[in-house]
Amino acid sequence: IEKLEEKLLEDDANFLIEKQSDQLEFRALTILSRLTTGALHLYPSTVQKDISAISSSSLKFQSKEWNAAQVRLGEMQSLEVLRSIATSGSKQMRKRAQEIVPSTHPSLKIHRTTCPEENVIDLLNDSYFAI
Repeated sequence: IEKLEEKLLEDDANFLIEKQSDQLEFRALTILSRLTTGALHLYPSTVQKDISAISSSSLKFQSKEWNAAQVRLGEMQSLEVLRSIATSGSKQMRKRAQEIVPSTHPSLKIHRTTCPEENVIDLLNDSYFAI
């Protein structure tokens, strides 16, 4: 967290946060998967529906509507790919992390609601996950 705050204050958009543990990678990838899923739900259509609409004769080639559908399709496809990579990666990181810590370890538990207060301090303590 400190490194992120430091780099954001420097206004340096090209920085790298080194991998610290499989548990933190699992959490980050799981969050990315959830964010992309949420972003996809904001679209009024799906990839399949947009492909059908673009392929059909209902949209005139290179019209404003056709171009908008192409852009939206590209956005949704990019999010689908990112979600797939994040989901696959989080599963791999969880499996690797379970070789080090038990599956009941707080670092491997992802809550659907706000994290319980008793876990927050441990989750924010970087050395806690450097097993």
